[in-house]
Amino acid sequence: MLTDMGIRTLLAPAHGVKRYWDKDGLCLQVSQGGTKTFYFVHGGDRQFLKLGRYPRDLTLAQARDKVKEIHARRRLGLQEDTSPVTVQEAIDRFLLTHCDMKNKPRTAADTRYFLTFLAPLGKRRMSGVGTGELLNVIDAGSTSVSMRRHIFVVARAFFRWAARQRLIKTSPLQDLQPPGLATQRDRLLSDQEMARIYNAAVELGHPYGFISLIAIHTGMRRGEVGGLKWIYITTETITLPPSLTKNKREHILPNLINDNLAQIPKVSGYVFPSSVGTPYSAWSDGKEMLDALCEVEGFVFHDFRRYLSTTMAKLRADRCHRGNPQSREWIAFADPACVRSL
Repeated sequence: MLTDMGIRTLLAPAHGVKRYWDKDGLCLQVSQGGTKTFYFVHGGDRQFLKLGRYPRDLTLAQARDKVKEIHARRRLGLQEDTSPVTVQEAIDRFLLTHCDMKNKPRTAADTRYFLTFLAPLGKRRMSGVGTGELLNVIDAGSTSVSMRRHIFVVARAFFRWAARQRLIKTSPLQDLQPPGLATQRDRLLSDQEMARIYNAAVELGHPYGFISLIAIHTGMRRGEVGGLKWIYITTETITLPPSLTKNKREHILPNLINDNLAQIPKVSGYVFPSSVGTPYSAWSDGKEMLDALCEVEGFVFHDFRRYLSTTMAKLRADRCHRGNPQSREWIAFADPACVRSL
């Protein structure tokens, strides 16, 4: 049995750690550096649940009370947070068994990217993450409200999954709403603003500048450009498969930018691969560089599509149903020469 006097006199081992046992699974571990930490050891595979450091976090009496509470909850059949799984371990499991298997590739890539913002909590136990500190990590992720909303939504989905997997009792984001308000955008780029953005994209070049130019000329969505593969492209058409489009239907676009696409280096099956061979994911970095060059404030990537749609309406361009009466996609796309002449 441990005593407070005995704990105070314990010496650090010459190397490694040394453990001293109390009762009911309570253990005191002394490290080579002299740190003394209480653990609760449980299960047939002897899992170690960290309770806290002595005397900074817990006294011996407090550690014993905590172990008694754990045993009492177990006798009552109540769930106890004894899982040693860390946030990063849970994220890796979530991506492997849930996200990568059930989501479209571009959705999985976006989810993987937004979960990187939880890195400051990576070594923490899942059950030890509180609502306040999680919200602080999300708020520190970006100065953009839109970006913080994306991080929040992905983090909420991840912690909901963790609760279903019994890694935690409840999600720390339970019943909370994303930061900011989701409002309908009425921003419409002027011709002069589009010309500045276009010239900046040309100057920025590969990859984000080219991504922006493709979106400007074709009206493709961000995820469609980022997940574009060379096998989708011929000299005549660009075919977007159902897995890449928002409405999960195949879209065939006329390839009016083949000469421009020929300038892009083919280093992967993706037209714009990430550093690990997945669809393009460095959206924030690319957007910041484009913003600095064009000096146009308050626009987002989707505004390229909105500008194209509005311009086509002004020019009285015909719409194409592509065999589907409810499709509202344009068959006419901006002529690169027209945009450059603005």
